[in-house]
Amino acid sequence: MHDTKERLSLLWIFALLNYLYADVLALFAFVGSPNSAPHLPQWALLGSAVLMEIPIAMILASRLLPFRANRLANIIAGGIVTPCKRFPDLRSASGRMGQAARSS
Repeated sequence: MHDTKERLSLLWIFALLNYLYADVLALFAFVGSPNSAPHLPQWALLGSAVLMEIPIAMILASRLLPFRANRLANIIAGGIVTPCKRFPDLRSASGRMGQAARSS
């Protein structure tokens, strides 16, 4: 497993499974909350579908693209997906920390 394309493909599979796991946990948080679940507009659903499609496409692209295009595609895809997936987590974590500070 010393081939760079195999490693990149494996890393994208790992990232995809982590994103899916985080999305399932977020879904359970919505369903389990006493408030009604938010109804997302179609643009938000489309955006989240595109964000999930990027890692799926990158698994295949990591194996098929030549080196230079592969490197550029991985940098761009990682630069798009990681901040978009990480921003809601940071926002909710800061909200929980703020609630904990106010309650004590």
